[in-house]
Amino acid sequence: MAAVKDGDVADEHVAAKLEGDGLVAEVLRPVVRARIGSRHAGFAEIIEGFPFQLENDYHHYVIFCESPEIIDELMSFHKNLDTKFEDIAAGKMVIYWQVLKGNTTDSVFAKLLAKSKYKTSTTTRNINTLKKIV
Repeated sequence: MAAVKDGDVADEHVAAKLEGDGLVAEVLRPVVRARIGSRHAGFAEIIEGFPFQLENDYHHYVIFCESPEIIDELMSFHKNLDTKFEDIAAGKMVIYWQVLKGNTTDSVFAKLLAKSKYKTSTTTRNINTLKKIV
């Protein structure tokens, strides 16, 4: 069962469970909607704003950022990306990221996100996970 602390669901745990079997997702979906969904009422808007074509050769992510400054800082690395393999775009308090399958952990942007500075100020979710909780 999802861990609850001070009224918040530990969304790392919930996201992992939602990727699992359908029964677990059905049990957890109301909890997610009640806890996370109420804090992030704009999930549907975020999903609809995904700027890239949802192609099967790519993974599609939304990176939630704690401040506009973090978004600006991360977006400044766009010029360093080979857009045949990965691309990013800014949204409202999020960054949209698509990366060629097989390159998710070793891409230029993934290595940037792995830095401790960004681990504490961002959280990344697959677009499919967000669709499941809306």
